[in-house]
Parts: sequence; C-alpha cells; structure tokens
Amino acid sequence: MAGAVILLHPRSAAAGAVTALLTFGMGAVVALLADRSVAVFNGFVVVGTLLGGFRAGLGYPPAPLANGAIAAAAATIPLAVVGVVTGRQVVAVVFALFLAASLGILGALVAAGANRRRGRS
Repeated sequence: MAGAVILLHPRSAAAGAVTALLTFGMGAVVALLADRSVAVFNGFVVVGTLLGGFRAGLGYPPAPLANGAIAAAAATIPLAVVGVVTGRQVVAVVFALFLAASLGILGALVAAGANRRRGRS
C-alpha cells in the first residue's frame, strides 16, 4: 500500500515506556523518603507519563501521538495490576489507564512541535 503510515513504532513506544517506568521508580524512592508519599508518587506518575509520551513522540515523527499514548498506557499497566490486586475498583483502574494515555498524547504533542522545529516531520 503506497503512502501508508505505520502508526506504531515498537522501539519508540518501548523507549517511552521505559522512560515512564524509570520516573515511576524514582517517584517510589522519593515517596518513601517524603512525608506525603501518595501525593508525591502521584506527581511522579503524572510527570512520568508526560515524559514517556514525549520520548515516544520524539522517536517516530510520522505518528508521535499514537506512540505517546501507547507508551504511557503500557507503562501504567503494572500500576493498574497492583491497583486491582489491592482492591481498587476496576472502573478506577480503567480511568487511570485512559488518563495515562491522554497525558502521553500531551507529551507527544510537545515532541511533535520539537520534531517540526528540528525539521523531522
């Protein structure tokens, strides 16, 4: 099929997911050392999904938004599994996955702008 754009670039999505997971790990360490551990960890999760989406969007300029959403949602799956196992409602877990994908798209939008400025669109 001539002119078709492949939306998923596995290497870019994986790099974004690893970036987000590393940020989550740093958040867990900081949260253990802080007084308000849940709030601090949630802040790191938000920043991590944004960074993961940004990293995935930089890696594949033809489709940054799809890769950013997939990277952020994939990185959040371990947190969702822990949430279900510890008794969270499934609806809340699904909402968290959609929120993570949305934040990944936001990070990828910033990456798309950076790609345009660098002439890689």
